[in-house]
Amino acid sequence: MIQLLRTYKSKKWVKQIINKNSKEITPIDYQNYIDKTDKVALAALKAIPLFDKACSKILSLMNEPQRHIFDMSNKILITEKQLPKVYYMVKSICNKIGIEMPDLYLELNREPNAYTYGTEKIAITIHSGLLECLEDDELYAVLAHECGHIVCKHVLYHTIGAYILDGGHMGLHKLETLLNKTLIGGLISTTIDSSLELAFFHWLRCSELSADRVAVYCCESANPVIESMMRLAGGTTHIDLEIDRDLFINQAEEYQKLTEDKKINKALEYWLTRNHTHPLLAVRAYQAREWAKSTEFAELIK
Repeated sequence: MIQLLRTYKSKKWVKQIINKNSKEITPIDYQNYIDKTDKVALAALKAIPLFDKACSKILSLMNEPQRHIFDMSNKILITEKQLPKVYYMVKSICNKIGIEMPDLYLELNREPNAYTYGTEKIAITIHSGLLECLEDDELYAVLAHECGHIVCKHVLYHTIGAYILDGGHMGLHKLETLLNKTLIGGLISTTIDSSLELAFFHWLRCSELSADRVAVYCCESANPVIESMMRLAGGTTHIDLEIDRDLFINQAEEYQKLTEDKKINKALEYWLTRNHTHPLLAVRAYQAREWAKSTEFAELIK
């Protein structure tokens, strides 16, 4: 009974927020979303020698039509008639933050995940596992997060980063293999093996905090964002009676204290996440809650 009530409230909230965000809205400047660590990390990334040359070479190697053909032939295109719930969630988010509607796809993958990519035409792919594990309000928060990468102008560098770090979502070879066929391949590969790779991972993690802010703004609350982090950490829609958002935030606060009290713990945190594209879930939940409590957020909501 409690689970059914939770689902009902979740769906009712989403209908209300979609109706509200579908009205004509003047979008705010995207700089209002950017976390300061995002700005600093991106500046450091751009300052790395050969970074511009690496990006130019990657862009020349990318095949946008091939990616589009792959998506259209292997995924479900989400439209007003195909998964309309997801479509209209994204449409209302795009209206609120002032971006064009991206292509939307559903991919068969039990891992709860979504990703945004593209150079000229941006697309968002949602894993089927995400729909299985999230309530409607939590799904809305995740979709707003993905749209946040678009409005914060992360997508180009995210797409480039995917090629550098793991060959991207299309399963291409690592960038070193591609670049070694070119005249500047050896120089760039050497850079990738050291500072560029670490800097890209660091910026990717920082950029996620900015996208989380967009989700908080679109939801007008940190709660759906925190709950989505809790789900991804180990919760499902089937164990609502046994997990609690406030207890998860307490856990995040305790973790924050661990890293602030001792420098060795902060160093261990960096060591654990140095090859991760996302910050730790408890960290994201804590940061979302803190931004929602800020005067800056209160002014944006006004």
